[in-house]
Amino acid sequence: MCFLCFFVAIVGTQWFACSVRSSAADYRHAGTPAELSAFELPDSIGKQLLALVHGMKLLVAGVDLRLTPDGSWVCFEVNPSLGFTWYEEATGHQIAEAIVDLLLSSRDSR
Repeated sequence: MCFLCFFVAIVGTQWFACSVRSSAADYRHAGTPAELSAFELPDSIGKQLLALVHGMKLLVAGVDLRLTPDGSWVCFEVNPSLGFTWYEEATGHQIAEAIVDLLLSSRDSR
């Protein structure tokens, strides 16, 4: 069986989405093979995730999602401790750069 999950890194007002295909229901366990690729998240879902994360008073978070067969999105987790390097390396998303920009803009607005 193949599972399709999605990881979305939220940084300020940006989102970076990644699809994850794995034979395991939870691909995050060490040694579990997974295929990661950049994914174009629908704007409506991205905006809902921004509202969710900002409603939690977070500026940076990792969100785990799954898309059901009927087209509904299910959120499994919003993690304020964003572990992003694996996703960044696999997709080329510039997540670290976005975090640096967010930190620098916060410093400049003081």
